[in-house]
Amino acid sequence: MSSEENKVKTEKPKQIILVNESDDERLIKKLNRPDIEKFRAFTQMLRTNAMLKQARITHK
Repeated sequence: MSSEENKVKTEKPKQIILVNESDDERLIKKLNRPDIEKFRAFTQMLRTNAMLKQARITHK
């Protein structure tokens, strides 16, 4: 095994959002996700919210 094969892939999966998808369909898909994916999405939402609360507009 080479060292390249031992490396863990750290890329985040790309999220594709369909424009034509209804809110109900989108929510059903989210409910059917595994628990770990729900947890990761929730923690990402918390981090994004905290970052946006601290953001300051420097120019207009």
